[in-house]
Order: sequence, then C-alpha cells, then structure tokens
Amino acid sequence: MEVVLPGGAVATSPVSAASDGSGPHIRKSESLFRAGDRAGALAAIEEGAAELPGDASVRSQMGRVLLALGRPADALAASDRAVSLGPDRADAHAARSMCLAAMGRHGEALASADAALALDPRLAEAHTCRGLALSAMGRHGEALGPFSRAAELGPGEATAHANLGLALHALDRHGAASAALGNAIRLDPKNPRPYRMRASARRDAGAPGEALQDLRRAAELDGDDASTHLEMGSVLAGLGRGEEAEAALGRAAEMAPGSAEAHRRRAIVLLDLGRYGDAIEALDREVALAPTHEAHMRRAQALERMGHLEEATAALDCAIALNAHASRAHLKRGIMLRRLGRHAEALDSMDRALELDPGMPGGHLVRAYALAETGRPAEALESFRRAEKLEPGWPGIRLSMGKALYDLGRDDEALAEFARAGEADPAGAGAHLGRAVVMRRQGHHGEARDSFERAVELAPRNARAHLGLGQALMDLGDAEGALAEFDRVAELDPDDALVHQCRGQALSALGRDEEALEALERAAPLDRDWHEIHVCRGATLARLGRFAEALDALEWAIRINPYRAACHAMRGAVLVQLGRDAEALDSCDHALGIEPASAGAHRTRGAALSAMGRHAEALEAYGRAVALDRGDATAHLGRCHALGALGRADEARDALEAAARLDPGLAPQGWPPPAGPPA
Repeated sequence: MEVVLPGGAVATSPVSAASDGSGPHIRKSESLFRAGDRAGALAAIEEGAAELPGDASVRSQMGRVLLALGRPADALAASDRAVSLGPDRADAHAARSMCLAAMGRHGEALASADAALALDPRLAEAHTCRGLALSAMGRHGEALGPFSRAAELGPGEATAHANLGLALHALDRHGAASAALGNAIRLDPKNPRPYRMRASARRDAGAPGEALQDLRRAAELDGDDASTHLEMGSVLAGLGRGEEAEAALGRAAEMAPGSAEAHRRRAIVLLDLGRYGDAIEALDREVALAPTHEAHMRRAQALERMGHLEEATAALDCAIALNAHASRAHLKRGIMLRRLGRHAEALDSMDRALELDPGMPGGHLVRAYALAETGRPAEALESFRRAEKLEPGWPGIRLSMGKALYDLGRDDEALAEFARAGEADPAGAGAHLGRAVVMRRQGHHGEARDSFERAVELAPRNARAHLGLGQALMDLGDAEGALAEFDRVAELDPDDALVHQCRGQALSALGRDEEALEALERAAPLDRDWHEIHVCRGATLARLGRFAEALDALEWAIRINPYRAACHAMRGAVLVQLGRDAEALDSCDHALGIEPASAGAHRTRGAALSAMGRHAEALEAYGRAVALDRGDATAHLGRCHALGALGRADEARDALEAAARLDPGLAPQGWPPPAGPPA
C-alpha cells in the first residue's frame, strides 16, 4: 500500500509477518484494498481484530489500511497497539514510523525507524522510513544513505528508486536524480508519479523539453491529475509558449478550482500575454482563496495596465493592509495617485516608501516628479539629486534635474544637466529637447531650432520634438515650416489640443484664417479650460469679421482666466467694431487695471473714445500707446485721426507719416486722413 507523504516521498506500508490465525484476515484485507474496496479492506481487518484482540499482525495491518485511507491519527493508535503487543517486531515499528511521518512528527518517526532497524537491519521499509523522516527534516544528504540502502535491498521496488531520485533532486544532483527516477519508471511504467518527479529534475537541470515529454506521458496515464497540468503550464511558460501554457494552467484550475496556486500561475501567464481582463478574473479567484499581499499586487498591476487606476489603488491598499512594510507597494500606490492627480496623497505614499527603503532610487525619482507637478521645483530638485546619488549616470534623472532647474529659472545650471544627460545617453533625444526649451526661453531661436532638429533626427516619432521645432520656426518667422511640423504632430497625437492651437496660429500667420479657425475649433473641445485656445479663436473670428462670435470666444476665455490684460483689451476692440463703445471703454479700463503698461489697451481705449466723440481723451490714450510701443502703426494712425478731428492738421499729417513709415500701406494719398478710428 502506497502513501504519498508531504514533499512527494512515497511510503510503502511494511508487510507484516502474519501469524497462523491472522493470515486469512490480512490476505482478505489486502485483496479487497487492491480491488479498490477500501471500506471492505478496513471491515475485514476489524473483523480479524475482534477475533484476535492480542494479535500484533492484525493491528499492524489495521494501521496500514487506516494510513492509506488518510486517517494517520487512527493509524498511529493501531500501530502503537501493534508495537505494545509485539515490541520485537521490526515491521510494527516501521509502520509506526510512517504514521508519525504522515502527522509531521518527524523526530519521533526517525526514532521508530531506528528501532525497526535495530531489530532488522535488512528491512528495506525501515530504511525508507528513516530516509523519509530525514528528508522531511531537510537533512537530504543524510537521507540519501537510507534511500540508497532501501533501493539495494529492494531493487525491484519502484518506490525505493523514486524516493532516491527525490533526495538526489533535493541535493541538486539532477542527472543522478533523473537516472534513479528512470529506474522507477522502468519498474512501474504505468505510474504517473515518477514521470512528474523526473520532469521536475529535468526542468531544474535545464532540459525543459525533456521535462515536457515526461509531463505529457504523466497526463496520458492520469489525465485527471491537476498537478501534472500545473507543472506542464509552468514548463511551457518557461519555453515562451504562452498560449499553450495558459491552456494547461486553465485545465489545472478547472480540475482543482480550490487551488490558489493554479489560479496564480495562470494569472501570471495571462499578464505576460497582455490578456488583462482574463488575468483579473484569475486573480480574483486567487484572492478569494488566498488573499496574499502578492496576489493583490498582481491585481494592481493588471488593473493599471487596463487603465483602471482607482481600482489599482484600491488593490494596493489591500496589499498594504496585509503587509504595511512592503516599500514597493507604497511606491506603486504613490505612482497611481500621482497619475490620478492626487499629488498630496502621492507624496505621503512616497514618503512612506522611502521611510521603509531610503535606498530606493525610483522612490526619490517619483517623489521628485510629484513635487515638480505641485509647483515645488526646489524640493523636487533635492529629490532628483538623491535619486542621482543612488543611481549615478542615470540619464533620466539628469533630464529631470534639468527640467527642475529650468522651472526655477536657473537656465545655465539646467543646460549643464542637459549636457551631462547627453553625454550619458548620446542617442537619446531628451537632452537635445531640454536644451532647446532653455534656448527658446532665452531668445536664442536659431540654437533652439538646431537642438529641436537634432531631437527630431534621433526620435522621428517624438511628438514633443516636432512641436518644439514648429514653435521655434514660428519664433523665426517661418510659418510654413512650422505648419509642416505641427501637421506631423497632429498625425502622431491627434488628441493634443496644443498642436491644433499651434496649427491655428501658423495658419493665421499665413493669412489662412478660415483653416486656422477649423484648427482652433478642433482644439477647443480637447481642452475646454485652456483659455489661450479661446483667445486665438476670438482673434481669428474678429479678423474674419465675425465679431459677435469673437466676443463669445473672448468672454469664455475671460471666464477661465480673468487676469489677462490682453484678453480684456481684445474684447474692447471687438466691442468697438460692434458699436458698443461704452462697454469697450470699460473693458480697456479693466485691462489697464491689470497691466497699466499695456499699449494695446491704451490704443483700443483711444478707438472707443474717438468713436464716442471724445477726441481729446482719445488723443491722450493714443499718445500713451505710442509712448509704450513706438512701432505700433495703428496707434500712430489713431493719433492722426484724433488730431484731425481736433483741427490740428499739421500734427495729424506728421502722425500719418509716422504710421506710413511703419506700414507703407498707410502712405498718405491725399487729405484728410481716412475716416473712422482704427482699433
């Protein structure tokens, strides 16, 4: 009778030397057991015990049957009775050893095995029992001797060779283990267990293909064993055959729905295959069966990949509840919260992660990003520096430090960091992008363009590089070249509101206002709260003469950002065109309350006052506009109109000539000057 003990070792119940009276009862019990009638086997031996209450052989047989039936405590009681009735019987002590081993009482099991061997050193089963106890105690080197001796004494016993193979495998002697298990297979070729054991040894020996063959043979012999399919799935996954692995692991999970391990391994394969929805289903089953920290971490991973950030954060909360000292869980939680825009909570998580593991460069890096996004660049810079100290030469940190320095207005230091990042990663576009942004802010538009072009060369599908190049070309007055770059960005990222807004500006610069308006209309629903888009829409609509719509767009922009003087001034100019001069004057006064030196607001104020017939006040407003911006031809023309209305013709002619010098299209072609105030 075979009994599989924890760890995979197999025990064969020692055969009792039957007395003359007990023989029939023992033979009947064994016959029924081999026929599969375990209840009948137990009833037969209990009948013998009733007839022969003092017979040790009957009690030993009863212990064997009970152990095979999975009742080790009852089996031990029967074996204890057998030992007390026959203390000189080696087989009784060996049977007791097996019962103790099945109950996890390995020290006592070893003592009983030694007692059996003291009575009969050639009892193979006793050597097996000794090896089983030593293996269970992790003393595999010592177990090797007893298992080898059992195999010598019972060369035809497959289980002896299987146990020897198991011990050799535990000692990482995979070749010898495979050979011993091969002997077990030769002796018992219809038993799937040695095939599974040899598959494990072969896999660990680096022969997964041979391991797979053994597992397939085991499945042929016993297709209903979930462990075979479980191991087959693991081997297939290791071979990179993910779909086959998932099928095998799915079969294991179906056969053993209560096996958390089957659901766990299947989920891992599904994650690798990118089948996140199926992975979530498997992980939910694993969590229901074994709610471990690791299971919740895997759920968080799958949910993150699916974009379910709130649920991923909840899964991380569960993981942290099970292991509050896992720094990685706090780190991942901080990342999720940062992506959700919950920066204060993200910082709390990062601080906790770094409290647990201050040597985690990724923790300092993510903390720095969160600080930068909350407008704390100085603190962000310090965290970037800590990350760089832990992971020197990491180009990404250098780039981030450069960005933080840029945000602090420390351009020279930012350029130095971008230069170091470029040295560490010459093929990376990031350093050139960073340098270009600094150059553009400093007004070095040619150098900015050159750096953006280099970034585009290194990363031709980088939308930010094309966008920056387009903006630099606009700064240089090359609207046509800029439009080509913005068109490329729109192909790469069609949902980016900024690129459509930039396209609108480029098209306006080219005089293509209808197309510009289309681009701006595309941008508006992508970011309704970005006031600049509505400002550009208002300006474009005004150029197209659609003043009522322009006014709506500008008022929307003002609701979003009421503190931009130019927007109020532009609204005033539109109101002048609509004949609503008093409202226009109020709008200009509001603009000047925000920015007293706004030349545009003074100019538009002059236009409103002229339209109201208040020419002296208009002349004063136009004068302030000219003083602030002597290159404003429209302001000079406004002065001309006001001076003419006041009868100061010579001064008016001088003002018109000043306007014409700035804009030849305004050259005087007779007198008086054009009617109507320029806005």
